[in-house]
Amino acid sequence: LGPEGASLRGGQACRQLVPSARGPGLAAPSLSLPYAWPAGTGSPEMMATRLAHCGRGASRASVAPSPSPPHRSLPLREARRGRPVKPYARGRAVILSALVSEGRLAFEALPKERQPVTVLGVGAAGVDFLARVATFPSPDDKIRTTDLEIQGGGNCGNALTAAARMGVRAEIVTKVADDSNGDSILSGLQADAIDTSNCLVSKEGSSPFTYIIVDQDSNTRTCIHTPGPQLMEKEVPHLFSHLKGIDLLYCDGRHTLAAIALAREARKRNVPVLVEGERPREHLDELLHMADYVVMSTRFPYTWTEHNEFGEALSEALRRLPNARTIVSTLGPKGSVCLERVGPETRSEGDCHQSLQEALASVMGGGSGRPDREGRAVSAPCMTAWGNDEQARVRVWFCPADRLDPQLIKDTTGAGDAFIGAFLYGLTTGVPLERLLPLASYIAGQCCTALGPRTGLPTRMDSATTRGNH
Repeated sequence: LGPEGASLRGGQACRQLVPSARGPGLAAPSLSLPYAWPAGTGSPEMMATRLAHCGRGASRASVAPSPSPPHRSLPLREARRGRPVKPYARGRAVILSALVSEGRLAFEALPKERQPVTVLGVGAAGVDFLARVATFPSPDDKIRTTDLEIQGGGNCGNALTAAARMGVRAEIVTKVADDSNGDSILSGLQADAIDTSNCLVSKEGSSPFTYIIVDQDSNTRTCIHTPGPQLMEKEVPHLFSHLKGIDLLYCDGRHTLAAIALAREARKRNVPVLVEGERPREHLDELLHMADYVVMSTRFPYTWTEHNEFGEALSEALRRLPNARTIVSTLGPKGSVCLERVGPETRSEGDCHQSLQEALASVMGGGSGRPDREGRAVSAPCMTAWGNDEQARVRVWFCPADRLDPQLIKDTTGAGDAFIGAFLYGLTTGVPLERLLPLASYIAGQCCTALGPRTGLPTRMDSATTRGNH
């Protein structure tokens, strides 16, 4: 289907593009598209369906919608992955392939039941005041908003919300003030079944909030943040014993000293730690050194390592973080890169099999590892070295961003938090990287389809409903 057919659904698209007709002695088969595409979802080429004409002397194909759900009649797993689908009835129109992103496939495979795993997050939760404008104002301008939204925000609060909606039990440790914004922060988290019983309420100060100007013209946002009360290291020791029931500790880099205390105790109890690197902060290096998993923003590798080349920045980050099993750098609309440590660092004079730069060029499109149209994650092994006989064996992964129709993108606020939320889900439930990276890209993309960091986040019930409709 071309762009004009992108908004059509399943059988409607077939009926409109392939009018019903019967050739001599041929009965019209009961055949339907293998996927009932939601209107306006994805790009036209992802929704492309190729029809092949079969039979002799046929000038038109005959297609009628199937009365039964397509997933009961066609092998959807093959159809969605773009492989040929065998027709189950004789006819003159045969569906050859349909493409859907790997991230959506992974999301639709989520169980609807809440998973028996718990993530404890320590970091920021606040209130976001989001004003969408046609274009960013110039100094002394007076403009009007095209849309206004007030909702919960903060990196930790957003990421835990994404994870909770996917089916993870989530708990948060943060600090708010005794004011209306503080009440709103806690009630918003509780509405998504996030446990706030370990949050502290200060009698002084004000709760954190952020003014966010969303530029509709450039799809960018500008944040003006007002911090709240600081969670202190001495306020968290009572939580140490609570870590025994936690499957993963997530630290977003805020309340850093308190996070360091919890991360140190988590490592003693063999609880894995994920740390976010959004921008350099005081004491963040100490926290990063205790991380088993690190997720970095697009700019962080450059600013933290002071390298201007992406491969060199990632290589230096890998060297600085010897305890990290996995390091991920999000790349905005380009996707994400992941370094998976597959062997211990060694001191050897052996040859370097492939540089990190070469591996990145390969998986990001410069070689045979070019990602395919379905948004699958691709990888390449490499041996990276730092010139002092210190080496690490890693597997380099690249996953393109989940493609969206540009008209569907409303706001990129919280996309990185949504990505981390999906990562929290995947790490605690055992999703392999080749499926986790596309899943995280899909969740981040869905976040961008609505104003604010939480409105567009899907839930595990959405995946069950989608499967039922198909």
